[in-house]
Amino acid sequence: SLNLQSNCIRDEGVAAIAKALQGNGVLTDLNLSSNSIRAEGAAAIAEALRGNGVLTDLNLWANGIGDEGAKAIGEALAVNGVLKHINLLRNNITVEGAAPLVELFRERRHMKSLCGLKPDQAQADLSSQCLDDADAMLIGADLEFNEVLTELDLCYNDIEDTGAEALASALRVNRVLTTLNLRYNGIGAEGAKALASALHVNEVLTSLDVSGNQIGPTGATAIAEALRVNGVLTQLDLGQNDIGDEGTKALASALRVNAVLTYLNLVGNNIGNEGATALASALEVNRVRY
Repeated sequence: SLNLQSNCIRDEGVAAIAKALQGNGVLTDLNLSSNSIRAEGAAAIAEALRGNGVLTDLNLWANGIGDEGAKAIGEALAVNGVLKHINLLRNNITVEGAAPLVELFRERRHMKSLCGLKPDQAQADLSSQCLDDADAMLIGADLEFNEVLTELDLCYNDIEDTGAEALASALRVNRVLTTLNLRYNGIGAEGAKALASALHVNEVLTSLDVSGNQIGPTGATAIAEALRVNGVLTQLDLGQNDIGDEGTKALASALRVNAVLTYLNLVGNNIGNEGATALASALEVNRVRY
């Protein structure tokens, strides 16, 4: 194991490390996170991965390899049969650059993580890390196959609709995640609709926080429809989403038939008398604790 996290290693330095990797037969874990590795350095690492037969864990978190570097790494992973865990988050990779990595990960089933998740890791706190849609795509790919992680905190990031859609896609097949925090990102109505669609079929998620986003009445209505059929979600936070009376009425209607939700937060949503009346009527048949 070699930990070189948070140094000032640039492409020239990582090229030397990569050259050593080509002939090294013992190093299994290499941490190069939070350095200044760009596309050229990533290409050098990729070349080393083509021939290295022992490295199983590689951390490239928060460098700056970009799409060009991601492409080189992906091409190497297509022929490398040993590396199981790689962390590519926060690398200035675009949605277009992340997509091939996700597809590769789905095909190369000896691989376990694109985000550095450990085999026995049950909780992951990735809050306030400037993660964007491409990062959410990589995380979503992990969630599709992960059988251990039960709690994921992604609050205070820069995840928007595309990232939410990727996470929602994972929720449709994931069978272990019980808590997902997406508080204060940039998720709009489309992202909320994707999450709602996942809630129609997900049978394990019990707590979802999407407060402080921009789902509006359209997003709230989609989530309300999911609440009509979802039988496991017990905690839902929709605070600070400007859902207004329209979204509130949709939620109230769903609460009339939902029998499992015990906590609903609607703070700061521009709810007026019309929405409050609808909620009051719903509470006569379904008591939701605030």
